[in-house]
Amino acid sequence: MDLEGIPVVDHHAHNIVRPEVMATIPYAAPFSEALDPETVARFVPDVLAYRRSLRDLAELFGVEASEEALLGVRHDLGHETLARRCFEAANIEALYLDDGFAKDLLEPLSWHRKFVPVKRILRLEVLAQDIIAGCDSLSAFLDAFRAALDPLPADVVSFKSIAAYRTGLQ
Repeated sequence: MDLEGIPVVDHHAHNIVRPEVMATIPYAAPFSEALDPETVARFVPDVLAYRRSLRDLAELFGVEASEEALLGVRHDLGHETLARRCFEAANIEALYLDDGFAKDLLEPLSWHRKFVPVKRILRLEVLAQDIIAGCDSLSAFLDAFRAALDPLPADVVSFKSIAAYRTGLQ
């Protein structure tokens, strides 16, 4: 069965890293949650997703399946052209972005809208963090939090909680 012609809705994605930030991290780093460059360099080249990505991107851009070749493509094409080619190749019809992570390192939703329709996944704890700093009481916080959610911002299609990341599931 050939599913290649069916458009994709990526229902949980994260914003693309800004080029100036991308230049400071090893190419293989996004394929791992490891933060140590030595760990990334030692283990990520054996990760299936990394190896598959090298092959698939090399095929898309007509180069050798190596980091060096793909870094050359990234440099030669530039940030926007590279993103446009990848979005088009993936046949993404819509993108739902969880933009509550490392906002200062990532492209904003508006940047992504140049390539594909974008909706927002709202991280509840990040919203709470943003609101609580301006409140002097619990009731003021609750009122402001409710007001931020009702009515729901127009571009929000879902909520995400990261409570388990911060406190566990108990």
